[in-house]
Amino acid sequence: MLSACCYFRGNYLGRPTAERLLAELCAEPNLIPERWNIFEPINIPFGENADKVVRALTTPTPPAMNTGVFFVRKKSPRYLLTISLRLVPAQWTTPHNEISFDLEANWPGGEHKIAAYFCRSVLPRFPDFAYVTDETPQDMERFAEFKRTYTPKEFRELISKKEIMLPFGCLGDIYWFNYFGKVYVDFIGRERLKSAGWERVEEIGDGLACYTTENIHEPYLRERRNRI
Repeated sequence: MLSACCYFRGNYLGRPTAERLLAELCAEPNLIPERWNIFEPINIPFGENADKVVRALTTPTPPAMNTGVFFVRKKSPRYLLTISLRLVPAQWTTPHNEISFDLEANWPGGEHKIAAYFCRSVLPRFPDFAYVTDETPQDMERFAEFKRTYTPKEFRELISKKEIMLPFGCLGDIYWFNYFGKVYVDFIGRERLKSAGWERVEEIGDGLACYTTENIHEPYLRERRNRI
């Protein structure tokens, strides 16, 4: 199953920015949602009243400081998409807004469409980080350690051993597609990133779009991800 996320900072809880987010999503015909809601069931027809979608994205319900809207598409390519926007200071641990996809069925070439969409998703700015992956049991196993619960003693020991703190905490792995925005390019180093062993690297905006392999189903994808 294809899954993908895009993380970006900034206050997007305004009408012009919310409208741009929706416009970039709908610029790709295969990504236009069919229905939306802020909770289940996701049953409101999309497009009949775009103003309601914009208001849902831009009006937090007190005391919340964030909004979240769910979108679904039931015809091919079938997906669940979430846009989560946060109104928080940049120094918070997770200040990121987020766009996430879960695709229920195979979409030939769809990984390239989503990668291209993420690179332009928050124009005129660019994301801090974005990824596209085809989740496998091996991927889920890799994250099992992070998802388990810890005793207070284990948690103190875990964070005391952490020597490097990534700028904003989005990086969980190297995926098939990875977009590193300026904050990560500056932190890791442009030349170090470009020479890490990718199949292809493109300079897009103020960041780097890095493809581990040309095809997401290459049999050596995991081996190269580990090496990078």
